[in-house]
Amino acid sequence: IMEPSIDTFYGLYYLVQVIPKPGLWELTSSTTKPRATPFLWEILSFYGRSVTVIDPYIIDNDKTVKGAMIIFREADPENTSYAYPVMVAEKWRKFVESKKVPKNMDQLDLFFWRFEKEADFAMDLMEEFDSDLTVYYFPYLDTAAHYNWNFYSPDDFFLSWTPRSLSNEEWKNVVLDNIDNAGFSAYIRVDRLIQRIVDANPKAMFVLVSDHGWSYSGYEHFGSPDGVVIFSGPNIKRGLALQKVSILDITPTVLGALNVPVSEEFDGHIVNHAFNWEIMSKRVSRYPDAIVGEPDSDSESFSHDTDELSISREEKERLRALGYIQ
Repeated sequence: IMEPSIDTFYGLYYLVQVIPKPGLWELTSSTTKPRATPFLWEILSFYGRSVTVIDPYIIDNDKTVKGAMIIFREADPENTSYAYPVMVAEKWRKFVESKKVPKNMDQLDLFFWRFEKEADFAMDLMEEFDSDLTVYYFPYLDTAAHYNWNFYSPDDFFLSWTPRSLSNEEWKNVVLDNIDNAGFSAYIRVDRLIQRIVDANPKAMFVLVSDHGWSYSGYEHFGSPDGVVIFSGPNIKRGLALQKVSILDITPTVLGALNVPVSEEFDGHIVNHAFNWEIMSKRVSRYPDAIVGEPDSDSESFSHDTDELSISREEKERLRALGYIQ
């Protein structure tokens, strides 16, 4: 049982709502953060792998990749820089124009309608570009939880005591008791949407990752437990409960599975015990400075792929059979 503590305080968001702004703080946001290594899609693009990147939460101003990228929340009819290549922005503009926004929907239903349309477009993009890797950030669960936060503790300054751990049967009862609640039904909606994506890509490996843990610990996620990591695919061990796996392990694992060097700068490791075969990855001390830039399969920046990462025909066939490449 988790007792109320400073970790269960509603956080800065609550303070800003209940206390008049005295000029002592200001809420700001940024889409970029200092980082020691390039983004996953930049690394893959540099080494000649194709990627489709959909609505990444953190971005650089340079959105070019070897493949396609779109950031829905930045979509602007007057500025096509939210997508790459430009024709993706044009496709999205026409797609939006073909949809009529439903009337008389509550806010959460309208949110999901919008996210579902984005997912429809994303699946079309995935099919069109047929990339080695698709990265898709889907924010509906987070949106639903935040929008419906008062469900957890509508009248308390501190959130109420809640169990840290529940059995499957106990969780089932919690869900059934609250099945009509928007926060719980959001999971059902997203599960069905994920199933559509899985059904459309039966040979692919899927890695499902939450961007943070989930608990009744407060609006700002103070004290949240670890998040969720799920591996699924034709060559993933079935029924295995992953132990000591971190979100930091995802990038090294994906790079290794696609036969791309893994930098020693990463804190994470390859989750080999999730696979039916061992990923043999090449290690590099760090990535070249030239790794961020305009992807061009004919440029010198991609010569590293063929010079140092030659793949035998047998290895390609094995990766293709496992669904990692087409």
